Amino acid sequence: METSYLILKCSQTILKLELKKITHFLVNDYLLTVFCLNKNSHSFCSSLKSMEDKLPENFFKINRNCIVNVNLIYSLQVKKREIIMQNDFRLKVAKSKWTEIKKKMILLNQLNNGLENTN
Repeated sequence: METSYLILKCSQTILKLELKKITHFLVNDYLLTVFCLNKNSHSFCSSLKSMEDKLPENFFKINRNCIVNVNLIYSLQVKKREIIMQNDFRLKVAKSKWTEIKKKMILLNQLNNGLENTN
């Protein structure tokens, strides 16, 4: 299986990050920050939209400031409308995105169970 990477330019540095290790992206005033499973983060100047266009379908925009890797969601907190990522970050989900993120989690669970049953 081929590993997918994301190449990011951060000022004078070029980073090569494994997509499967990126938990989420947060933007604040054109400063986009990438968060990884190991709790490292890297910031660079970019818009969330330009990043969204480069990412595979397992990344999902949960509000106007954040894109998450659905594969790395640990749990959904229904009452708080919040996601807890595998690196312990807690992220709020927009009301308009809540139903869709729940569906994606259910679908992912079904796909994972299907893969486990075929082995």
